[in-house]
Amino acid sequence: MAEDKITIKEISDVLNVSKTTVRNHVHKVCGELPVVEKGKKITLSIDTAELVRESILLSKSSKIANSTANLADNSSAKLPQTDFSVEETFEVLKKQLEEKDKQLKIKDQLISELLQDLRNHQHSFLLQQEKTQQLLLENDTLRKRKWWKIWKY
Repeated sequence: MAEDKITIKEISDVLNVSKTTVRNHVHKVCGELPVVEKGKKITLSIDTAELVRESILLSKSSKIANSTANLADNSSAKLPQTDFSVEETFEVLKKQLEEKDKQLKIKDQLISELLQDLRNHQHSFLLQQEKTQQLLLENDTLRKRKWWKIWKY
């Protein structure tokens, strides 16, 4: 009698799908067919399990067919629908290359301006550091003087 029953876990392991998928197909296919629950395990008759297996396999094959159809539709939608001659194609590509060259020149000019700004900033920073060092040295020399020798400087 126990050999005539199969659990949802066993079906999911055999078909390499989740137990939730098997349960969904059991409810979809079985509806009113006998499902025996033992504690937390749901067991199905061999005939019912076969119906569920067929439903899962059919669902998988339809998903694969839909995804391949979608891929075919998407790839055909991406292709241009116009017929250009070779000369027209070369002209379009030539214009695109010219535009790209213009953009590259602008980019190079911007980069050179940014580098010049960076150099100027670094130069002003170095000048500021030198001034700070000079002020620190002057401050040090003022501290080292004795108070009674202030008028000599």
